Amino acid sequence: MSHEIRPLQTARRAKKNAHQVTGGRSNYAHLTDLNIKSDRHRNVKGCGDAPIGYRTVEETRMETASLETRRAEREQAYRSEGQTLVKRFKSLSGNVKEQLKASALRQLETLLPKSGRREEMLRDLTFQKMANRTVLESFFEWVDQGIPESKALQMI
Repeated sequence: MSHEIRPLQTARRAKKNAHQVTGGRSNYAHLTDLNIKSDRHRNVKGCGDAPIGYRTVEETRMETASLETRRAEREQAYRSEGQTLVKRFKSLSGNVKEQLKASALRQLETLLPKSGRREEMLRDLTFQKMANRTVLESFFEWVDQGIPESKALQMI
């Protein structure tokens, strides 16, 4: 039985793969005639100036600082818009406030998935704030366009 395995093993050893022939991994082993003639390889090889950009550590740090500053500015603007919405909401009559709260609850119920944690998510303040903000933004957008509050309530 070992005699039958022996010729098979020598046949496998006689056959060398590309890695063994070149002494290392060839980066071009995947390029057959069909692949070389494809548009992808022709375009890459025909392009003399590859769009490579080098950055120094200082440039990278400056870009990161700039992005962080813009993020902080956007966050501050978001918070100030939220404070403005709250002030405007507080100036509304009690009936309008109740209708907006009911609209926010309906909005929240439509957005949340029907899962085992749905009731927990309905009580979560983060989700409630998001729904409230969405409803208030659309309501005040309609009011700012000159639409009466009662009509704006129907539109949200």
